[in-house]
Amino acid sequence: MDILEPRPFVIGLDLGGTNSVFGIVDQRGQVIATNSIKTQTYKTVEDFVDAGVEALKPIIAKVGGLPKSRPWASVRLTATSTVAQ
Repeated sequence: MDILEPRPFVIGLDLGGTNSVFGIVDQRGQVIATNSIKTQTYKTVEDFVDAGVEALKPIIAKVGGLPKSRPWASVRLTATSTVAQ
């Protein structure tokens, strides 16, 4: 069994009704970089996902990209929803 090296970063995605915020946090919980987009600007989910990927690119670049030698700890996702009553 291979032992994985420590994974120092977490990508966080907060998908809100008005804004969607993307961030990178290090092992100590320090926010390294963030970016956001307006959630309701996009007509299709594909357009929203494409915009989210573009928003992630500069903050991932800020931590040196995605080298194989430095795997990510995880991706965390939060989202809002409407509950029908």
